[in-house]
Amino acid sequence: YPIFTQYHKSLLKKYLTPSLWSKLSHRQTSFGTTIEDVIRPGLALPLGANPPRRVGVLAGDAECYTVFRELLDPIICEYHGISSYENWEDPELPREGYFDKNSKKAGGGDERRFAGGEQFSGEDADVIKSGGDDESTEDMFD
Repeated sequence: YPIFTQYHKSLLKKYLTPSLWSKLSHRQTSFGTTIEDVIRPGLALPLGANPPRRVGVLAGDAECYTVFRELLDPIICEYHGISSYENWEDPELPREGYFDKNSKKAGGGDERRFAGGEQFSGEDADVIKSGGDDESTEDMFD
C-alpha cells in the first residue's frame, strides 16, 4: 500500500483503500500496465513541485478503465460531478443516432447530410464517397 503524506490531497488518496490495493495490486493489462503505473502521478512529488495533482491517477492504456475499474470509476464520477459515467454524454460530441437520422432524407431520396449540416445529392454524394472524381484528381498532382 502506498504511503500518503499530509500533502497528498488527491482523489486517489480518498478512494484507494488498503483492501482495494490488495485486490488490484496483482492485476495488469495485456499491455503490462499495473496499478503502480496508474497511481504513480498521484504519489510523485518532484522537488519544488506543488502537491500532487487533484485526481492522482493516469490510465496507461484503454484497458485500465476495465482492469482497474473499482478505483477509476469513483474517481471519474467525482471529478466530473456525475453519478455514473456510463450514462454521461459528452456535450461536445453528437448524440447516438445523430449520423443515422441525418444521413437519410425524409422523402427517401438520394440525399446525404454530413456532420456539418451540408447537403449533397446524386453525383456530388457519389464523388464525396469515392474520394473524388478521376478528372479533378488528375489535375491536382501535375
